[in-house]
Amino acid sequence: MKSNVKYLVTGAAGFLGGTICRQLIERGENVRAFVLPGDPAMKYVPQEAEIAEGDLTDMASLEKLFAVEEGAETIVLHIASIVTVNPDYSSKVMEVNVDGTKNIIRLCLSHPECRKLVYCSSTGAIPEAASGQAIREVRRFDPDEVVGCYSHSKAMASQAVLDAVHEQGLNACMNTCLVFSWMAKTMNRQKLPGIVKLRRSVF
Repeated sequence: MKSNVKYLVTGAAGFLGGTICRQLIERGENVRAFVLPGDPAMKYVPQEAEIAEGDLTDMASLEKLFAVEEGAETIVLHIASIVTVNPDYSSKVMEVNVDGTKNIIRLCLSHPECRKLVYCSSTGAIPEAASGQAIREVRRFDPDEVVGCYSHSKAMASQAVLDAVHEQGLNACMNTCLVFSWMAKTMNRQKLPGIVKLRRSVF
């Protein structure tokens, strides 16, 4: 019997989001892929996925992403973000990475059919360790402890997810993952599944 769960994947046209979509579809799951309108990378989204065009900063398009038939449940995989190595402040990075994540949180909480949020954070949200030492997970993400606009934004967004879990009862999990920037330029998309493997216990 087909599952009544629909996976809502943001950033579905990206390397990581697209790979997650493909692996979910290979598992036989129902996937709705959230992509920017007119994004040329949309061609990499699996044909079996339902496409929902929109913007993380636009609540109207996010409401359409979350809208499902009666009796269905959703699991949200929030993968989308703007990645930059430029350390300078960018209002666009903050709007998408921080405000966009807060919009996702708000909708997860307001839609009772949403079973879980899976948030893709970043190692950039974790303070760097001294040379030669491994970085460690943190209990609280502090933007003042990291360097650069992207890291600030991911620390703020990550903490927003944790705050929603502790203060509002959001069912969520988070992964501080690292996807090297060179991968987007040099690696064939078909090779990425060998690196990214979905865990059924998470989804």
